[in-house]
Amino acid sequence: MRKLALIVVIGLAGASTPAVSQDGKRATSEEGPADLIALLGSRYQAERHRAQERLVALADTAVPALLQATKSARWQTRLGAYRALGRIGAKQAI
Repeated sequence: MRKLALIVVIGLAGASTPAVSQDGKRATSEEGPADLIALLGSRYQAERHRAQERLVALADTAVPALLQATKSARWQTRLGAYRALGRIGAKQAI
């Protein structure tokens, strides 16, 4: 039971810290599209999801970076970029 409580506490503590992508970039509340694109390639699903949500919120501002991300070598980055472009409804992506 103590191990479970410790895991929960550690998990909650990590929820308030900025996310870190594989290349060591930290996501902050002021990240730009390029920072968020880097997080689309994260090995952590929660980071990828948060980055995608933030990119969708940026809408047209994020479209050029998202279009470039569709050419990424990482499939997670490409998939997240396509999903975000679809949710934004970017005509450039068609």
